[in-house]
Amino acid sequence: MIVVEAGDRDSGLRLAELLAAFSLTTDLGLGPPMADTAEVAAWFGDDIAFRADSYRVDFAGLPMMGFALSHAGAGAPFLRRLQLAANLVLTGGRAVEAVPSR
Repeated sequence: MIVVEAGDRDSGLRLAELLAAFSLTTDLGLGPPMADTAEVAAWFGDDIAFRADSYRVDFAGLPMMGFALSHAGAGAPFLRRLQLAANLVLTGGRAVEAVPSR
């Protein structure tokens, strides 16, 4: 634990910058791709659960499509889930190909 006394010099480092550095370091250490969380969440709901489940599936052909369909719109109302699943089927999954899953 770091203790700063009233007479200590200011390092110029803001707490927000330090926390951002720790956050980035943690992300890099755990390996999630950067900047796609919103896209994954828009298609599959909880992006953390989606990524965790993705390690159990072969991301090719029918297993990949079944996985995507089972997670499409997770947590959303039934009609929204149906809409996302239909979009995945009709586009053959091309709509989300640009979104890395691992």
